[in-house]
Amino acid sequence: MLGPAKAEVMESSENQISALIGVQRILPGEYTISDETEDLKTVSAETFTVNTIWNEVSPCMEAGMSFSVNFVVNSKIYVCTGRTSGYSLKNRMFAYDPLGDQWTEKARFPEEDFSSVTGFSIDDKGYVMIDEDDKFSPNGSSNHLYEYDPATDKWTQKNSFPGGNRYGSFGVAFDGKGYIGLGVNKTDFWSYNPTTDNWEQMPDFPGHRRAGQGTIILNDELFIIGGTDNSPFESDTWNFNFDTKQWGFVCYVDLSLKATYVVNNSCYILNGETNHNTNTSEYYLYAYDPYNNKIIKDLGVFPGGIRSRAGINISFDSKLYFGLGKSFGNSEYLNDVWQYPLMDMK
Repeated sequence: MLGPAKAEVMESSENQISALIGVQRILPGEYTISDETEDLKTVSAETFTVNTIWNEVSPCMEAGMSFSVNFVVNSKIYVCTGRTSGYSLKNRMFAYDPLGDQWTEKARFPEEDFSSVTGFSIDDKGYVMIDEDDKFSPNGSSNHLYEYDPATDKWTQKNSFPGGNRYGSFGVAFDGKGYIGLGVNKTDFWSYNPTTDNWEQMPDFPGHRRAGQGTIILNDELFIIGGTDNSPFESDTWNFNFDTKQWGFVCYVDLSLKATYVVNNSCYILNGETNHNTNTSEYYLYAYDPYNNKIIKDLGVFPGGIRSRAGINISFDSKLYFGLGKSFGNSEYLNDVWQYPLMDMK
């Protein structure tokens, strides 16, 4: 129940109200205000709308940056490498400071001869691994792992990934360790300990091999959602328990995921769909329950247009970020970046 004493109205126009509510978090949507005493209950005659919208932030200094790695270290978002032209990756890296809404170029990734990368961040360091097939790597640089230290703006090579060459793997971090796995024609899964600089093989993923899957960590579990094996889309979700080191089947899905996020132990997805009113494709943001493949709340259309291989899809400080990549149709390389602030009240 939302009591009127708990709502501080910020704006009002034709019953469209942006409000601060005295609860921990309220998602955008339609609400009524009610107040109840022992003898009387009063409910507002009309609903009001809590609005949260996508905001375009400063554009990146490099257009495109598709197939890039993005991670957060020390309250800044880093975007490393990315295809900008000629279907080859560049080794530039940029840092975005949300407080100043500014981009700064950082030390370049140490290698140039590669086709895809993956990575993660642990504490105050970022980690990027070259993961493409041999056919893209004539100099044999596949599986090299590098650690980036923002304090010194320097890269240091670490122990190479022992799982062999692959294309389209994913990287996540949990409880002080990094995890890398899957990819085209791959089902293996590995853990990296930055303290010992050692790799450990985890139980193989029991589902069908895939790349391009959605990955989230929720309730101390890793979720693998959908994905594709070259062309067929996989319609299943699996989770990995970090304590028991066991995989489990969760549910079947009917999604075309473009980005996945977790904020305050709640999951959000950006899903590609067809708008049947306009017969065009759009991205829709949803609050999502991965355990049951259930949409909890429709949070509206992403205004930046559809694109391939967005270079930024990350959450930080109760905000979602999405952008860069290459537009469909005219193949324009994009440098726009968008932020979606969740209403997260204290």
